[in-house]
Amino acid sequence: MYQTTVKRVSLPEGRRVFAVSDIHGGLTPLRQAMAQAGFSKDDILFVVGDYAERGLENLAVFREIMGLCQTHTVYPLMGNTDLSRLEWLSEGGRQAAQEFWDTSVRLRDYYGSGLLWDMCRETGMTLTSAEELEAAIPALRQHFQPELSFLQNLATIIETEQYIFVHGGLPHERLDEFSGMSAWPYLKNDAFIDKGVCFDKWLVVGHWPVALYRSDRYCHAPFVSEKQHILGIDGGFGVKRDGQVNLVELSPKGGQPKAVYSADVLPKVVALDHQEPQAGTVFISWVTRQVEVSERKGSFALIRHLHSGRQLWVSEAFLYQDSGGDCCQDYSDELLAVEPGDILSLVFSADGERLVKKGSVIGRYLGRVDRYEDTKVRRFL
Repeated sequence: MYQTTVKRVSLPEGRRVFAVSDIHGGLTPLRQAMAQAGFSKDDILFVVGDYAERGLENLAVFREIMGLCQTHTVYPLMGNTDLSRLEWLSEGGRQAAQEFWDTSVRLRDYYGSGLLWDMCRETGMTLTSAEELEAAIPALRQHFQPELSFLQNLATIIETEQYIFVHGGLPHERLDEFSGMSAWPYLKNDAFIDKGVCFDKWLVVGHWPVALYRSDRYCHAPFVSEKQHILGIDGGFGVKRDGQVNLVELSPKGGQPKAVYSADVLPKVVALDHQEPQAGTVFISWVTRQVEVSERKGSFALIRHLHSGRQLWVSEAFLYQDSGGDCCQDYSDELLAVEPGDILSLVFSADGERLVKKGSVIGRYLGRVDRYEDTKVRRFL
């Protein structure tokens, strides 16, 4: 069993300190955010877990961070996704192989790739069942020993003079009490900020996409709880179709970040028309996804959002069903403030409905757009 480890680090003054979490196979947006920040060897970086799965560059993210640990001042931490893969590959056996197989197939079918499939492509393996995976695990373990060793040595919690870093969340600030315990409760701690725990030092967490903490608008920017001294930084990349990797420059004394650098892999467009902002009447998120469909007209449906009671028309493309009935994907009817020349991330466009992201906020844009070609993206130095 992987046990909780607490690492204490003293940070020198005069150096920028960054944190990023939930990269989820997004090497390209990670590099873009670091390029925006001008990240260099003079800076310090905390990587708050969940390196792989859901994105398309899973092994590449591990190797990028492993390389940075050799050349830069980087402090990597364990995430719940990382721990489950480490345990499945380290333990072997029928149950571990079955869990790894079922999870990997589900992620591949939904997201198009996954860590196991990256491993298979690199080793030339073709696996068609959990039984074949069980037989292949020793060879995978040997081939990917550097990556597994990296995972095995990740800290669960890191404490500095002003901050505590952990992937999921903590029940209190007495860190020594966690040493040697199972790490899982501190890595997978869903909706942690909503639990009301308060801290003296600032706690930096990932795991739960920050958009789910908001009810007023659809936004992937870091979420700051001043009262609790908690900073959530998971921009939802890989998990949300419009998610992003957030690279956060921390303030020396905690609180609001000094700066946030974000990147996604959505297509970009240039706005051609002015649009006045208008506050939204509803924000539908994964935790408030249940709706009732009352009317259909063409490719649109009139729905009632059960959480807010609001009625609105949405494209049928946003609707799906789960065990609880009709659901709507993340959606906001907010009209964003847009000026000609603004660069927007295109989330959805069909049948006259256009959902875009400006900065970290998602909403509607009714104006015209043109394609945008970015020729300035570079790798950080």
